[in-house]
Amino acid sequence: MSKNTSVQRAKAQRAGDKPVLDLREFVPYQLTFLAGSVARALGGTMEARFGLNSAQWRIMAILGTFSPLSTFEIASRTSLEKSAVSRTISELIARGLIVRAINPTDRRLLMLRFSPKGRQHFERMAAVGLQYEQFLLSHVPAELRRTLAKTLSILHEASLEYEAANGDDGRARSGSVRASRRRSRDIAK
Repeated sequence: MSKNTSVQRAKAQRAGDKPVLDLREFVPYQLTFLAGSVARALGGTMEARFGLNSAQWRIMAILGTFSPLSTFEIASRTSLEKSAVSRTISELIARGLIVRAINPTDRRLLMLRFSPKGRQHFERMAAVGLQYEQFLLSHVPAELRRTLAKTLSILHEASLEYEAANGDDGRARSGSVRASRRRSRDIAK
């Protein structure tokens, strides 16, 4: 955010003028642009090296962190539609990367985990992902890295709170803000 534009925006608001939407300073736009850039770079690498599309490598990454999970639990940890998650899981099963197992505590529920081949695949993917993260963070001064992590966590929780209160269409609705905060904490763990 440039200092001049910030100062101009503050002066305009003090003068009673309408707020100005400047995409160079609009945080949702900046985050969307950054997320898209990161997704393209990392997604391209995952596709070229491992033959995994964006949905496939994201689901593999989720299983690598939280396994075993049900399809519903995976869907709740992504921005993908449930149908896309189900389709992607079927593709990963067909490739022999993940397997279904019956949940021992609730036999009606199927849990997903890596096959031995999938575990090896994930470990190679994780190494590439961590290299990319290291590259990105090498551009951030060490003293700002903790602040960055905390800021991203706060923004994520605020986004979930807004979504719970307003829904996908942005209209106010009754929702469980507490539930969205729990989900946010679970994802951050």
